[in-house]
Amino acid sequence: VTWLKTANVLTMAEKTFVCPELGGKRQPFPSVMDEPSVYVSLIVPSYKEEERLPRMLDETLVYLQRRQRRDAGFTFEVVIVDDGSGDGTTTCALKFVHQYTSNVVRVLTLRQNRGKGFAVKTGMQHARGQLLLMVDADGATRIADLENLEARLRQVQQVWLAAKASNQPGIINGDCAIAIGSRAPPQALYQQDAVVVQRDGDRSLVSNLFRLLRRLLMPTEGLDLGGMNGGVGVEQEGRALQDTQCGFKLFTRGAAQLLFNNQHLDRWAFDVELMYLAKQLQLPVVEVPVTWSEVDGSKLSMVRDGIRMAIDMLIARVLYVTGVQIPASCLRRPMCMFQGVRFLRAADRLTDWCVYCLQVWQIERLSLSRAFDGS
Repeated sequence: VTWLKTANVLTMAEKTFVCPELGGKRQPFPSVMDEPSVYVSLIVPSYKEEERLPRMLDETLVYLQRRQRRDAGFTFEVVIVDDGSGDGTTTCALKFVHQYTSNVVRVLTLRQNRGKGFAVKTGMQHARGQLLLMVDADGATRIADLENLEARLRQVQQVWLAAKASNQPGIINGDCAIAIGSRAPPQALYQQDAVVVQRDGDRSLVSNLFRLLRRLLMPTEGLDLGGMNGGVGVEQEGRALQDTQCGFKLFTRGAAQLLFNNQHLDRWAFDVELMYLAKQLQLPVVEVPVTWSEVDGSKLSMVRDGIRMAIDMLIARVLYVTGVQIPASCLRRPMCMFQGVRFLRAADRLTDWCVYCLQVWQIERLSLSRAFDGS
């Protein structure tokens, strides 16, 4: 578990990328703390993806180039993070660097496997985009759904500006916002009650158990903007996120600066920690339905990685709730700017958490009993 390790420090080779235009010389990656120089960065964490990565990159780059032809202001980069694969993943990715130049495609190769969470964090911290999209290497989510996430972020911006102009309490900071893809049914995303995506047998049971653990250990909230067809700012009520694990998340640069400098979990549970941090820092999160299809070749083991995720979430929750780990703002943003971040004494926080756990159990036990009956 990352909490108990020393700081993860990149080597000089890991901080550079191959630049074919300069005869293959290596150039340093920029920092997310720098000013953005492209409109959107796509971060693609990859572990032993030499078979699935080419198809995903072909589809993605065709889409991005098509958008660029329609809009000259649409500039982009794709940052492929090879998480210590040890196979031909980096070689495969470098073919696209040579084909599209290093200004469009860059490869960051980690010397050893550190986990998907660490790969995403590292890619985000070295991206140039005004917006930063995390996208899985399997291409399970339709890349064109990026436009839907962008539209929702623009709605957040409008709500924030309207609240700011009228001096009404609302979104803390519309410049630091997140739109996450969701595999839940579209109608489920705008209802207050939690909805379970229908799955058969063991998958349904595992999904329900994980959802219960997530709500108990790392509660998250999304922003309700009144539904996909509703008016902007109609509702801004917090509600539990339906799907935190979809590998399709869009961050503004300000949100990326805050979240990824505070992220500690390196493996599969990192998505939950990011959404928990967003809640603690009062960053607006909107959930957007996406077109998703299952692709063979997943590296996730339900049993082994499920246990690891539960342990990671438990340790993370204990350290957060006791104040051992406090989400701090990045250097450019003083802590006082986030008035919603209040840290009570450890005893008070633990008491509040116990009460919350009892409330969640009352809500979730019916869906769990149904899952056990159907498994």
